[in-house]
Amino acid sequence: EKGMHHGRKFYQRIQNISGHEGVRVFMYYWDTRDGPDFCGWWFGNEVGGSEVWSRANSHSQVPPTTGWRIPWDGPPSKDLLMVDQVGDGAAATRSSTPTTATKVKTESSSGPPIADRVDAVEAETLQVLATAQGLMDEEDGSADTISEAESLLRAQKAEVEQTQKALAQDINNARMGGGTPAKVGALAKLSPRLRTLATNLVNELAKIKAAHGNAQFQATEKNSAAERRDAKSLQDSLPQAMELVTNAEDAVETVAILAGPLNTEDEIGEAEKKTIDDIEESASKAATALTEARKIITQKLAEVKRYAPETRKVAMQEFQALQNKVTEASKKLNPLKKFRQDFEQRAASKKSLEEITAKLNNAELEVEKAAILTNSGEQMSEEDIKATDALLTPATGGITETIQLAERRARSANDSFKKDLEALQQRAKQSRDKLDEVRTVLRKQR
Repeated sequence: EKGMHHGRKFYQRIQNISGHEGVRVFMYYWDTRDGPDFCGWWFGNEVGGSEVWSRANSHSQVPPTTGWRIPWDGPPSKDLLMVDQVGDGAAATRSSTPTTATKVKTESSSGPPIADRVDAVEAETLQVLATAQGLMDEEDGSADTISEAESLLRAQKAEVEQTQKALAQDINNARMGGGTPAKVGALAKLSPRLRTLATNLVNELAKIKAAHGNAQFQATEKNSAAERRDAKSLQDSLPQAMELVTNAEDAVETVAILAGPLNTEDEIGEAEKKTIDDIEESASKAATALTEARKIITQKLAEVKRYAPETRKVAMQEFQALQNKVTEASKKLNPLKKFRQDFEQRAASKKSLEEITAKLNNAELEVEKAAILTNSGEQMSEEDIKATDALLTPATGGITETIQLAERRARSANDSFKKDLEALQQRAKQSRDKLDEVRTVLRKQR
């Protein structure tokens, strides 16, 4: 390992090869500044030099395992190179026979699977962005070309969003599962990379939408100066609104993921308390993000009413779609704003239900004992009659108390808790009827 270049570490060969002692070999990463045909990992005699021997079209943080091209502009091969890490992390390379499998030891390969997925999605997104930009740069870009670029970007945006959800779930699982701070921190550091990718995709989609509108305008006689001016205004304003809505939706999704694993079945420990605090903090941030997004969209909807007809039609559709997304996200967030209150109410309801159930269980046991003593069909002994009488008082008290408690709790209970209480009341009434039968038998026995 020799240093950093274009956001990645670069490496120099450390092995001396007989007859080639004077040849320097570097392995380095080159970003997309020169276009998709020149980005990726390279072997050359110097970093960024003109003499190169091999290239891999990968944007991973570490040298890739497969896909090296020899020569650099030839087809990719799976088995011409071996890349190992030695010492304190420096990379060494050597040629392999055509039948030897390529092998790379990287941090991501020994880390959590989500890290590998983020690396892959990042590489795919950069490639998709480069491809879409290339399509848009074509001088004779047609509506079909624009649609192709848009389809590529939308598909990749969906993949990034799925990866964001998977990462958020992994972070929450690590926190709830007692993961070390280092592990949780390592996972959390992946989030900004995905947010950056999502933002870049959203911005590029906004440019394409505006370009698509321009292409439509150019095909009609309505391509006036006003249409061009307003199309440019839409192109400038839509990305900001789309980014605000995307960030707000992500914030709401984070709250929902945090709240998902918690339930009243578990004891509330420090980890659960910390999660509830995180949920409240995240819900507050999500609400602020939604308010800001709603404010901007309302403002833009008022502005676009003054646009020229064709641009106004496109702009209204786009901003109304964003407004609908904000509305749906708000509906999802609303019940989560009172998560602590609702959670504590559910916990209290559960505790109350357990207490009432315990009282009823004891009363039912006493009723069952009394029923057994009176079900023989024969004349009971004086001792059995006294024993049965002794069971009636606590059984009656337990049943009466159960019914009264259930009725009081039902007045302020939610639908789910109320159904549970109604079921307990029904059981208590059945036990009371059985107890009346026992009293009838006792009267006859006396």
